[in-house]
Amino acid sequence: MIIFTTAYSEYALESFELDVVDYLLKPISFARFLKSVEKAQAYLNSRGTGQDVTDDFFFIKCNGKIEKITLSEVVYIEALSNYVIVHTRQKKYITYLTFSGIEAQLPSQNFVRIHKSYLVALSAIQTIDGNEIITAGGRLPLSKITG
Repeated sequence: MIIFTTAYSEYALESFELDVVDYLLKPISFARFLKSVEKAQAYLNSRGTGQDVTDDFFFIKCNGKIEKITLSEVVYIEALSNYVIVHTRQKKYITYLTFSGIEAQLPSQNFVRIHKSYLVALSAIQTIDGNEIITAGGRLPLSKITG
């Protein structure tokens, strides 16, 4: 099992084609590192049992309610100052949450950070066109590849 640790977000998409367990961007918080190790441990513990090691949903507070968001419905997530906008196939949810906080809740095998302000569901990516990713929700900026 492999967990990438790097300062370069532009290689995340390629890494998941190699079946890595996780992709951690520097600087790495201890909480995010621990989540990655727990994911690897859960995978080891569930091998051969046919159990899924991740939930298919998460919860956020939005408009005074706790909303259940199904991972398969999420197209992308956008950072907006101290808020996060979760764009799903049906609607968008605005919540007072840090971008790194919601990123830590998401399974990294399903989501990739493409820009300092955007996480996108790998299943929602239709096309990569230069420095943009095209999804059903629209065009999103892709950080420039360096090196």
